[in-house]
Amino acid sequence: MKRQLGFTLIEVMTVVGIVGILSVVATPSFIQYIKQDRLVSTANELMSTFKMARSEAIKREKIVTLTTQGSKWLASIDNQTFVVFDNDQTGVVVSGVTTQSITPLGEFPVTSIDISDRDGDTTDRCFRVYASGQSKIEKGNC
Repeated sequence: MKRQLGFTLIEVMTVVGIVGILSVVATPSFIQYIKQDRLVSTANELMSTFKMARSEAIKREKIVTLTTQGSKWLASIDNQTFVVFDNDQTGVVVSGVTTQSITPLGEFPVTSIDISDRDGDTTDRCFRVYASGQSKIEKGNC
């Protein structure tokens, strides 16, 4: 008698059932992870834009102007834009971005920028810039 290789219908249905249960349990956690990742990546992009603008101001020994244009933050020297921050994450709101200037010494007015998705399940971020030009991202609202 030949021996048949493969799976029985009961074995396949058991595996499908286990995979279904695991996906139902993991989906809410995964959705929250995606929302949190959007907040963190927006905060990191904002900080990266600021640090690049600050380093250019120090390197070129010129004033760098950060201007707002809708949801964008443009860094420019002598009307030449070289860095752009654009909040393109769905559901993430960046508030507190205003037109500012970075001095040739890297100094910047004290600023707090909120990064939020208005969802209680995620932790908002606060991007702070101190008078010395140093910056950091903190958990929570400003």
